[in-house]
Amino acid sequence: MSKRVDVYSMQIVVTHFKKYDDFLNVILVCKKYEYILDRIRMNPIQITPKTKNLFKFIQTQQFFSPFDMKLNIEKSFFNYPKCAKECLVELKNFNNCPLSIYTKEDQTYFNSKIPDFVRKIGSHSFELSDKTSLTLPNSVIEISQFAFSCCSNIEEIILPPHLMLIGENAFYNCKKLKEIKLPDLLEFIPDSCFAGCTSLSSVNFGTNVTMIGYNAFRDCAFIDFSIEKKVLINELVFTKNTLTKITFCGKKCIPRKI
Repeated sequence: MSKRVDVYSMQIVVTHFKKYDDFLNVILVCKKYEYILDRIRMNPIQITPKTKNLFKFIQTQQFFSPFDMKLNIEKSFFNYPKCAKECLVELKNFNNCPLSIYTKEDQTYFNSKIPDFVRKIGSHSFELSDKTSLTLPNSVIEISQFAFSCCSNIEEIILPPHLMLIGENAFYNCKKLKEIKLPDLLEFIPDSCFAGCTSLSSVNFGTNVTMIGYNAFRDCAFIDFSIEKKVLINELVFTKNTLTKITFCGKKCIPRKI
């Protein structure tokens, strides 16, 4: 026996549509769906001259790019990356900015402090900074490539527990960094991540690290190192180290050059 989709369920379904024609078709296919788009309170697709009349009663406009057409609606939801400075303005106006990225310019504006709403540390944002220590807020889930490269004075960086991604060369050439604790959600240490950290002698791996990239710990200060069975290591990981001992815990496959 066939079942019809009730209005409430269809209201949920239409929020996942991506094309203008799909919205148009749903209000034409059945009389009971005729006003279903009037129930939507935030536009699920980009507002354009073509789509602006589909959602007549939205209370929050969702923006997918800086170039979206703006309606005369008070509340906004920015579904694309915006710099921390811009997000601060929006948050003060009670708008939502979930993809805040901290940029080089933000470092100047915030005097090197990172607001607790920032989700991503942008590329080169702290490059050449003279800070000696830094604690990232719990909101940060990603660090981009070269974010802290060449911070020659930094001795301590405390990473947030929800950090999931680190870009290549993120901590390249941080010569005074002595130790680092990696959060449990981090699975991959990318290429050259800690290369050139000539004082780095201790890394506390999280429970989920499964891969270490090329040159990840090149030119560091490790004396001994232990690698768990589940961790896949690439070549040249420990190039130019002071290692005297490496322990492979149950590993059967070891790169020719590590």
